[in-house]
Amino acid sequence: MLNLNNEKILITGGSGYIASWIAFKLAEKGCHISLTARRLDDPRCLLLESKVQPLEGTVQFFQADLLDKDSLRKPIMDSTLIFHTASPFKSKINSAYKDLILPALEGTKNVLNLAKENPNLKRIVLTSSVAAVLGDNQDLRNYPNQIADESCWNETSSEAHNPYSYSKTLAEKAAWEIFKSQNQWSMVAINPSFVIGPSITHHPKAESFQVMKQYLSGAFLLGVPEIYVGAVDVRDVADAHISAMENLSAEGRHITSAKDTGFKEIGIHLKKKFPQKVKFSPRTVPKILIALTGRFISKLLTYKFIMNNVGYVWRTKNDKSINSLGIKYRDILQSSEEMIEQIIQKN
Repeated sequence: MLNLNNEKILITGGSGYIASWIAFKLAEKGCHISLTARRLDDPRCLLLESKVQPLEGTVQFFQADLLDKDSLRKPIMDSTLIFHTASPFKSKINSAYKDLILPALEGTKNVLNLAKENPNLKRIVLTSSVAAVLGDNQDLRNYPNQIADESCWNETSSEAHNPYSYSKTLAEKAAWEIFKSQNQWSMVAINPSFVIGPSITHHPKAESFQVMKQYLSGAFLLGVPEIYVGAVDVRDVADAHISAMENLSAEGRHITSAKDTGFKEIGIHLKKKFPQKVKFSPRTVPKILIALTGRFISKLLTYKFIMNNVGYVWRTKNDKSINSLGIKYRDILQSSEEMIEQIIQKN
């Protein structure tokens, strides 16, 4: 086991949903953490600093941009361990390439190539996604036993179709190529499914919150699309990252997902817990109707996406994360409840 208290730890994308929980949990352990952020006056940075203040550990932010290699140089060179979490995840985009693919791919290359120049670096934990494992739900028909595991790669996404998934696939493949080109530091990848649960900064900008807000906005008032996903609590994802860093025997990819579920199951639970706030009907919206209207909701809800995902189950293995990282997954319905409660309080 690696003693993280003796290490110089860097978290890229430090103001992010997952990164802030990693930082908080490390600070609880007494670690001193450096984090990068595009803006030091980001309210999420200030809130994290205030949350960590009573703890034994500390956080310090450095202004850096993934696409500006020089801005990353000092924090990377001063580190012995890196959690590379920074990567955009958003549905409102103008250009798939500029908004998703470029920062994910080039940002990862910049971080890992600089890591090759740091003679003191020991280990990197990379935040990837199950999106790099599975593109469309219907792809499972061609997977062994119709279930995805760490040996699987997303082979169906592109810049035009599922660009976020494509960006995560390109970024993780590039990371493993750079890793193979050196023999100084080790690397582990964490591949979370749909991440839910409360934000440590109470300033929820994560795309997961935008999705969950639909239970309150009335988007599901007349019914819900038959969309199935894997879901996992953000705190479990943070624990997986930290365990992967501490446990030097951990290697390769780790699907981090508590349960295969769907928006209907989550909605039924939330409606029972928040009957006055949640605007939800368990009726199933016809697939063809979603296919015709999805594009007006988000550029990512294309006809092809709807046809390849709605009505198809989602199945992934999570035994490696349990056995290798020791993760004991939270109940994701409870996680969704805590998340909605935070959104209600914030608004």
